Amino acid sequence: PPIEDPTTHSYVLGKFQRDDDEDDGDGDGERRSKGDVAELQTKGESRYLVQRLGGGTTCDLTGKERKVEVQFHCHPQSTDRIGWIKELTTCSYLMVIYTPRLCHDVAFQLPQPEDVHEIQCREIIAPENVADWEAKRAHQAAQRLVNSGKKEFPTVGGIEVGAMKLVGTEGRQIEKGRVASAGEEIVEVVAKKENGEVTRLSREELLKFDLDPEKVETLKKRLEELANGKDWKLEVVEANGERGLRGIVDADEEEENSSEGSPRQEASKGGKKAENKRGPVQEEQAAEDEEGSEEIFKDEL
Repeated sequence: PPIEDPTTHSYVLGKFQRDDDEDDGDGDGERRSKGDVAELQTKGESRYLVQRLGGGTTCDLTGKERKVEVQFHCHPQSTDRIGWIKELTTCSYLMVIYTPRLCHDVAFQLPQPEDVHEIQCREIIAPENVADWEAKRAHQAAQRLVNSGKKEFPTVGGIEVGAMKLVGTEGRQIEKGRVASAGEEIVEVVAKKENGEVTRLSREELLKFDLDPEKVETLKKRLEELANGKDWKLEVVEANGERGLRGIVDADEEEENSSEGSPRQEASKGGKKAENKRGPVQEEQAAEDEEGSEEIFKDEL
């Protein structure tokens, strides 16, 4: 048996009065009779035995004896053991004991799940309505066979999710708003000149991007004049919910050398900006008081 550690200060939470204990007075006898009686209590679906004990060590704070409520719970998978002890109020405790001894009593066994009995209903049909009823059943069976090959989609608020009846097909795409597309840039090359060869999108492809072919041709000619024989590129840029045309002219070797000291310098001829090697060049002064190419192209769209 466990031995008490004499070096540790101990407290008695409650005492169980035995038959051979002396009865010092009516108060002690009443307390002993109350401690001897165990009660059956139910909490939800759980049933347990409760015994309240008093006569513990005098509490320093209240000046009264300590008392404890002991609960015995059925636990078939364990031996007799103390689950936990908790102080509910000052010098008043709760002790839970798990024991398999109560599990043999029907009063402490866990409730058994009840079997659900199925109720079957049958439709009562008058003899004159049997033919119509059979025809209806045959139609429903045929309809189930037809719909068995179709994929069923969940319906939310009267809308079949994933059926693509309202959106998702060509011409029914949901466009992203400005907040959703913030920071995202989509670039498509409309026309370009590379190694002396000029390529551009067809008229149908330009209309697909909602671009006017005649205006694109005008902008292409202006970009060729600004490029002065260099390679160039005309792009349609969509960012932050806005779309515009952007012209880029390749920098020549002289401009590349001049840009080493300063990443951005004004080019003396044509009013162009060079950004490092092969950086984008935007038109600034194609004519007198003319603004940047990107801003001009947006206005003309």
